[in-house]
Amino acid sequence: LGILAATNEEVEWSYHVNLVLILIVVFVLSYLTYVSVVGALIVMLPSLIAQPLSEAVMYLLGIDLNINSLPVAAVGIGIGIDYGYYVLSRIVEEYEVTRDFDEANRRALTTTGEAVMFTGLTITTSMVLWLFHPLKFEAQMAFLLMMLMVFHAIGALVFIPAMVSLLRPRFATQRADQRDALALEA
Repeated sequence: LGILAATNEEVEWSYHVNLVLILIVVFVLSYLTYVSVVGALIVMLPSLIAQPLSEAVMYLLGIDLNINSLPVAAVGIGIGIDYGYYVLSRIVEEYEVTRDFDEANRRALTTTGEAVMFTGLTITTSMVLWLFHPLKFEAQMAFLLMMLMVFHAIGALVFIPAMVSLLRPRFATQRADQRDALALEA
């Protein structure tokens, strides 16, 4: 019983430390990608929302946080953050052409948004069969991973365009200005 209690304490501690480290690494890489704190925060928003939602799903379904379920958070964030990169990068590219954030959002969602929906649907659908696995752990982890993918895809398609419209990030306008300046020089 003492070993089990110690294991559970270590798992809980490790979960929070891993989560913080993953989010720090994602923030740093996002910052390096967009050279903007605002850009990094915008792209991380779906992950920051999806993680507590997945913990709530775990609680509601009685899925224990244990040594086996610990890596699911890292995998979910690692795969899910890609959706945010796809959408935000496409919005920035479209803004360079349109010079209008609302039109850039619309164009990005009709192109990359469809690809994100297709990819998210493909990944989630492929895990559905895993839900019927006879091992309870396998079925629970499949469901949890499916929920993380759904939360990230919806978050990328809803929150990122909304935040871009709301904040009108300067890194996107600066990139468009630099592109125009290079075109004039050429």
